[in-house]
Amino acid sequence: MLDILVFRAGAQLCALPLLVVLETMRPLPTQPTNDGHHLNLGLSLIRGKPCPVVDMARLFGSLANPTRIVLIKLPLARKVALAVTAVEGVFRIPSSSLMQKPPLVTGADRDLTESIGILDGELFKVLQAGALLSDQEWSLVENK
Repeated sequence: MLDILVFRAGAQLCALPLLVVLETMRPLPTQPTNDGHHLNLGLSLIRGKPCPVVDMARLFGSLANPTRIVLIKLPLARKVALAVTAVEGVFRIPSSSLMQKPPLVTGADRDLTESIGILDGELFKVLQAGALLSDQEWSLVENK
């Protein structure tokens, strides 16, 4: 069994293993950065430390106002805040119900999608949390 947090990024239903989720919260003030990356909304002060905020709707090619932040932990003691359209909840699903990503998945989906599942008749993508920001993007954030 796998515990996952399911959320919406625009129209896309996504999930992350609950093991990487630290908390969900209301959106916080965000200070834009000049890194030129369209997914990076900037930095928010979370628990006293600057944290990059990634717009998940833009990641999947749509525009939507984020209503929640999902704070996740990454390797090297890094944290990132995901601006999401809605949090659907925590679900326990059989690991066997997840399918490997189809070989024809391309673009950002190819790098971010770990597997695909079905929840209430709707496909969702289980994301690879560590692939949300590249090393170059991290270096820009960490040098702020």
